[in-house]
Amino acid sequence: MVLKESIEIHTVELAKYNAGSSEVQGASVLEQWAYWIKNANEHTVKELRELLPGLKFLRATVELNAIREITEEKQMYDAREKASLDIQSNLIDARREGEAIGRLKTYQELLDDPVTSDEELTRMTSEQLASTIADLQTRLRKRNA
Repeated sequence: MVLKESIEIHTVELAKYNAGSSEVQGASVLEQWAYWIKNANEHTVKELRELLPGLKFLRATVELNAIREITEEKQMYDAREKASLDIQSNLIDARREGEAIGRLKTYQELLDDPVTSDEELTRMTSEQLASTIADLQTRLRKRNA
């Protein structure tokens, strides 16, 4: 004896189902599923259990909640990872800027120029520091030539 299983596939146009939360309990199962699919993300697990108490809805809600938790954990992990990378990047930038300031002061001392104050140096942009260092290096090369 051969058993044949048939599968039915239905297309549901969610836009046609606009039942509100006050109407969903008395609605058909199809309308309840349409409501759940469209609005589950706007409710807590407790609210969904109260609105749609059936076992199938409970299972779907539990799965949805698990997905939400994984998503929230991923977002928190990503935020921590981004913050860590930002800190590392800021430290690298600060180290480079400190090295540039050290070179600038060394070049000024070698050229017997007045040494720029730390206050003035901290107001300079990275581009200004690089330009000033390049100018000082050029002057040193010319002097040594």
